[in-house]
Amino acid sequence: MKVYIIRHGESEANAKGIHSGQGQFALTEKGEKDAENVGELLRKIKFDKIYSSDLIRANMTGKIALPGHEIEQLSLIREVDVGWIVGRNIKALEAELGEDLINNKKNFDYRPYGGENSEMLMERAKKFLDKLAELGEECKNVAVFTHSGFSKAMLSSVMGVWIPINKLVCANCGVSVLSYEKGEWKLFSWNIQNNDGGTNVW
Repeated sequence: MKVYIIRHGESEANAKGIHSGQGQFALTEKGEKDAENVGELLRKIKFDKIYSSDLIRANMTGKIALPGHEIEQLSLIREVDVGWIVGRNIKALEAELGEDLINNKKNFDYRPYGGENSEMLMERAKKFLDKLAELGEECKNVAVFTHSGFSKAMLSSVMGVWIPINKLVCANCGVSVLSYEKGEWKLFSWNIQNNDGGTNVW
């Protein structure tokens, strides 16, 4: 099995520089174009199962990229919960809360604001990977439309250790691929983008 993990296109939160977390933010016009572009890559693949986060930016990306396909929405694969700072301007909030916020973000710990930390996010990712593993050998290709934090948590779960989030680039509509064979998950590719006019990069 290959699992194609697609981060959503540019959202209104991305464009405005605010904390998106589990807030409901639609795609921008650029985000919709991002989704169309990544669709040029994904439409060459026959997917046996397609999932998306139930947050609108991820689900919109899936519907635009793979029109006419059935997409199962899951709250399990939402972005990290950042608590009450969701929707707040990133720069303004850092100026207001200072080093505490900066350090908590660096350590990927949003519990002081009523949210999740890296361990909690990895636990969700592990549950989802277990769910995927249960699909069986007849399931060859799976698409997952999700978020930057959750994508990185999936990779961290595969590697067995939390990878500092600032060490990984996960662009809007970047595609990362995990493979599952003989009970073992492996990283196949990371953050592929449709910058080559649609050439098959898989």
